[in-house]
Parts: sequence; structure tokens; C-alpha cells
Amino acid sequence: MSFRSQLNAQDGFTVQELMVVLVVGSLLVTFSFSLFLFKSKLFSSWHKRTELRSEVSRVLQLIASDVNRSKQILALTDSTLTLATPSAAEITYRVQEHRIWRNHVQVGSEATDYGLHLTPIKNSASDPYPEGVGISLSGQMKSMMFKAETRVTILQNAREHFLSTSN
Repeated sequence: MSFRSQLNAQDGFTVQELMVVLVVGSLLVTFSFSLFLFKSKLFSSWHKRTELRSEVSRVLQLIASDVNRSKQILALTDSTLTLATPSAAEITYRVQEHRIWRNHVQVGSEATDYGLHLTPIKNSASDPYPEGVGISLSGQMKSMMFKAETRVTILQNAREHFLSTSN
């Protein structure tokens, strides 16, 4: 077959074949786009959940650290905690309008609604000051919720505590 006869030949794709290729191609593009959107929503949800967990854990760790380093628990209600530090300063945690405040400074994210529940840990019922506190902190961000709990005791003297537990 000569070059000129190849140019004049009418061989090619039919309209039906082109339509099949267009339909299959558009289905592949649609499937790929749907998969991308699904993965994007999944990642966004995972990221928000992780952010909520880390934020609640960070605030809980801050409260627990302050209780652990304090000298005494001065006041304890369901949602308010006042501590005396070794330097005679006071640290007060309170919940107001789903926000946690530490000495008039808001801790935690603006996007998270917090719930705080505090319970005293006492040696005896006659003891006026608790030796520790049970802390239950929950955080909610849109439809996601995370709750963390811990029990913290006051270490009156870290060296004495270390020596008494090492014997």
C-alpha cells in the first residue's frame, strides 16, 4: 500500500466507538473525583478529632501539673478549683460559658466547648482539705466529643515522697 492510498483511506473510529470511550473516560474522572472528595473529608475529620484530643489532653495536663505542684487545695467545687502554690500564690481554675479559665486567662481552644467535673480525694472525712482531686475534662467540637479523666494528689515534699516510696 502506497503512501497516497493510506491518506485516502477512510479507516478510523466510528461514532459509537468514540461515545463508548467518552462514557468510560467520564466515569473514570467522576470516580477519581469522588474518591478525592471522600479522602479529603476523611482526613479533615481525622485531623479535627486529633486536634480535639490533643487540646483536651493539654488542658488536663496543665490542671494536673498545677495540682501536683501545689501546696494545698483551698477551694473545690464541681467546676472551680483554687490551689495554693509553694510561693503563696493562688491558682484558680473555673468554667464559665463552656470555657476554662486559669486566673482570668482562658486556656484551651476557642473552638472547643469544655466541661469540667472535679471530685475531692480525702484521707478522712474530717480532713478539711483534700489531698488530691479527681479531674474529668470533656471537650466538644461540633459533633465530636472527647473525655479524659485523671486523679492527681498533692506532693507535699517531693524528696520525702521519693524516699518513702523507695524503701
